[in-house]
Amino acid sequence: MQNASSRFLKALFIWGIGCFFYFYQFIGRIIPSITSEQLMHDLNLSASAFAVSSSSWYIAYAIAQLPLGLLLDVYNPKRVMSLSCLIIALGSYVVAVSHSYHVLALGRVLMGIGSSGALISTMKISRLLFSPAMFPVASSTTIAIGVLAPIFCNLFASDTIAIIGWRMSFLYTAILGIVLSFIMALFVQTPASDNEKKSAMCGKVLKNPELIAIGVIALILYSIVSAIGDMWGATFFTVVFDISPMSGQFVNIMIYIGYSIGCFLIGWIVNKIDSIYLVHFISSAAIAVILGCLSFCSFDIDLVSASLLMFFIGILASSKVLTFTQSVLIADKSSTGTAIALVNCMTMLGGTLCQSGIGIIMDMTWNGAVSENGRRIYAVKDYKAGLSFIFLLFILSACLSLYFLKKNNRNRKVS
Repeated sequence: MQNASSRFLKALFIWGIGCFFYFYQFIGRIIPSITSEQLMHDLNLSASAFAVSSSSWYIAYAIAQLPLGLLLDVYNPKRVMSLSCLIIALGSYVVAVSHSYHVLALGRVLMGIGSSGALISTMKISRLLFSPAMFPVASSTTIAIGVLAPIFCNLFASDTIAIIGWRMSFLYTAILGIVLSFIMALFVQTPASDNEKKSAMCGKVLKNPELIAIGVIALILYSIVSAIGDMWGATFFTVVFDISPMSGQFVNIMIYIGYSIGCFLIGWIVNKIDSIYLVHFISSAAIAVILGCLSFCSFDIDLVSASLLMFFIGILASSKVLTFTQSVLIADKSSTGTAIALVNCMTMLGGTLCQSGIGIIMDMTWNGAVSENGRRIYAVKDYKAGLSFIFLLFILSACLSLYFLKKNNRNRKVS
């Protein structure tokens, strides 16, 4: 009994290191947004150049997912975690000493590559260390901790980061990454995989149609955060409901708070639910109804109601974390890294596509109005048209969830 307890505590400690790694990579991801004016001024960057340098992080992150997932399944996760963290530290140092756009972009690419190993490696060790019943709790809590990082940085660390400047912020991030990498190399230990045909299993996982569908559901559910929360939400509420930009930002933050709380809760609830697809269907259908009302109906809403609505949407969208549980259930234990990487890769690429999709539709409905300084002025109808794109995606997510829910129920009856 004592040995079992000590093993569980050791597993929690190792998992905690992985969670901190996931939290850590968010710090470097958030710093540019907090110090954007300083950074653009010091390097003489235009808004578009700054945006491209920032997006290079996401592109590198998505591209590196599958290779790192394969490496996690073939080699010891400790090596991949430590190396990923060192790459983040190297990228942070490159950014800290950069004096040109190209060096800045190189640093961001390195940080994106390193960051891509944080979540999937933590998920991998969670799968190896914990029982199948415990994995949903571990994975959802990991995601929740990651979502808390932007809130922490914006609410508590933004003043400090602004005072010490972006160079010192990235330099301290690099130092922390080196320390964390050594900690992982010393303390992270996982059971060895017993699968002798890892490459073949990984290839089989990538061809699984249900896993692809799970990836599609994941990217749609996460679009609430990636497309609305990260980009369009604050402006949408400011324009559509005629509130101040600060109020619009507050309403938008409620998405993250709801998503974070939902992640904490859903891992404990899922073991009591008969089907994860049922959760996805309910979440997708409910969000589709809300987005449909926001897109096609005209009504007044006060700040409190709007905040509660976004909080509720965030909770519903948190069912996305269950896609990681589904992916490891589909995959063999030795190929979970590849399965999780595929879902996460689709999620990140999908976020970029959703952001762009909203913008493209807004441009299509734009009436040509511009301000005195030449900036485009988008009307309420343009924002609603853009949001309708996400509404249609959630209809698709609900349909996919319902299809696999019925399919799995039929398979159970047959068996």
